[in-house]
Order: sequence, then C-alpha cells, then structure tokens
Amino acid sequence: MADTTRTGFGIGIQFANGFFAEIIDVTPPNQTREAIETTHTQTPEGWATFEPSDVADAGELQVEMAFHPDSPVPVKQPKESITITFPSGTTWAFLGFLTEHAPAAPIDDRMTASVTIKVSGKITVTPAP
Repeated sequence: MADTTRTGFGIGIQFANGFFAEIIDVTPPNQTREAIETTHTQTPEGWATFEPSDVADAGELQVEMAFHPDSPVPVKQPKESITITFPSGTTWAFLGFLTEHAPAAPIDDRMTASVTIKVSGKITVTPAP
C-alpha cells in the first residue's frame, strides 16, 4: 500500500485584493449542514428520525500567520475571491471575508496573528493537474 501522508508545508492563500501573509498554520473550512428532526408521536420504536437540510454552510478558514504591525489587515473589506493552493497543486476557491484578526505579541517569541475568514457560498475544488 502506498504512503499517502501529506504535510501542509508549501500551502498558499491568495486574496483578490493582494493581501499577503507569512502563513504558519491553516485549518481549511469545516463544511456542515443541519439535520432536520422529523420525529413524531408515531415514530417507530421511539427512535429519533432526521432528514438532511437542503442548505449547507461552507464554514470558516482559520489561518495563523506572522504578525507585522505595520501591515494593514483587510478586516473591513467586502467579500472577495480567495484561493487556497495545497502543496499537491489542488485548489479550493471561494468568496470570503475576514471576520476576526487576533494578534499576539509575546515577549520571548515571534509575533503572530490568528485570522478567521467566513466562506460565502460554494467551495470550488480543482484537483492538481
């Protein structure tokens, strides 16, 4: 069996507005959809029943990056095209916008910032060539 282990080294994120970050860690969006409960008084044997919602949420992208206090962060920008390029060459493209920017400036370590990006709509996956 072939080893299919991958690391995130080399991952990149491109913002349409040109914002650039020195990426330390990325947590790709966690896509979800609600379960609609359909249980009623005559449900067989009293087990709860569910149907999937027709609406899915593409989630949020979490990025830890180097913090440069002199670089403006596009927290007030409108939705824009964002593309994650994985080391394999596969891309995830979507519309999104920053919802949180949390910098940290420890006394004895590098300064970092955690950024949350809300995905709006569908994520388009393009496999590596």
